[in-house]
Amino acid sequence: MAVTFSISDDLYGRICDHLTGTAEQVAFFLAQRSDGRVDHLRLVDAYMVADGLEPDGPFHVHLADEVQGQVIRWAWSADASLVEAHSHGPWGDPAAFSPTDLDGLAEWVPHVWWRLGGRPYAALVFGAQTFDGLAWTRSPTTAEPVDLLRIDGRPPRAATGRSHARLQRRARPRRSSPDVPR
Repeated sequence: MAVTFSISDDLYGRICDHLTGTAEQVAFFLAQRSDGRVDHLRLVDAYMVADGLEPDGPFHVHLADEVQGQVIRWAWSADASLVEAHSHGPWGDPAAFSPTDLDGLAEWVPHVWWRLGGRPYAALVFGAQTFDGLAWTRSPTTAEPVDLLRIDGRPPRAATGRSHARLQRRARPRRSSPDVPR
């Protein structure tokens, strides 16, 4: 099942302004189910992370523990799902989560899922012109692709689908090569 997000034009503009730039930027959304459906989430508020990003190598950042707790409490108190968004900057097209991003999500999502009482969690990644995403709506260990971002008053934006494909390739067992006699 693919997941669709909708967002107001104003909130979309704010998040684009925050995520634009050369350095990796991070933001979080609160999301509510549209018509009670788990496969369609409405992004209703945003928290732009200005402080609380810690360098993790030359191309990655991670959230300080304090910020992690803040965004989880924010979602809990709003009775909402949490959606993270980060940018890969102008070199990030076509957008896809990096292997490092996927490793981090594999650790983070089960923790947030548990802390938020099983509410869906999703992650979006933005390049200069494209975006992609994954959503955990039924299980904290099984991601589904994000297919569309519907922006009020604009044509919908399609996700690249590259992250889910990368995740599927990682999950396939590798074939062992036959023993080679020496």
